[in-house]
Amino acid sequence: FPSHDTCAATKNYVDAAVTGLHVHDSCYVATTGTLNAASGGTVYYNNGSSGVGATLTTTGTYLFIDGGNVQTGGTRILVKNEANAAWNGIYVYTSTTVLTRATDFDTSAEAAGGDFVFVTSGTVNADTGWVQTTDNPTLGTSNIVWTQFSGAGTYTAGTGLTLTGIVTGKQIGRAS
Repeated sequence: FPSHDTCAATKNYVDAAVTGLHVHDSCYVATTGTLNAASGGTVYYNNGSSGVGATLTTTGTYLFIDGGNVQTGGTRILVKNEANAAWNGIYVYTSTTVLTRATDFDTSAEAAGGDFVFVTSGTVNADTGWVQTTDNPTLGTSNIVWTQFSGAGTYTAGTGLTLTGIVTGKQIGRAS
């Protein structure tokens, strides 16, 4: 980031500063339910050293989350649906049984309200953006709440509404 009055700033830096968002590197997938359901096992949390090195360990296996194969070391995963919301956050795939808090989201200062992450893949959460809305959380203790902020090409007709139009050159059918 720029450190002097005369330093140049990237568009990303200016956009993030103006919107009040702290933009993190994108995640490959985001959870749609608890990790117990995704892994087929029981998940245990270890807070590491106040969040640094914190892990979510399962008695099952982390293979697919939201339809995405996460079995590559370092794959970033947005965990946002845990029954104990203090476990939510950005994690990386460590092994078939362990997810570790990402190094850019493993201290309370890095997890301040206004954190933004984009999710690139998944059956449900592909091309969506999420904001962490808990101000000044204590990792491992405070609930970490993620709210959807954006969704590329996401349109849904509510009950009693009709949705018609064209998205990226394809006709959208009518909902009734």
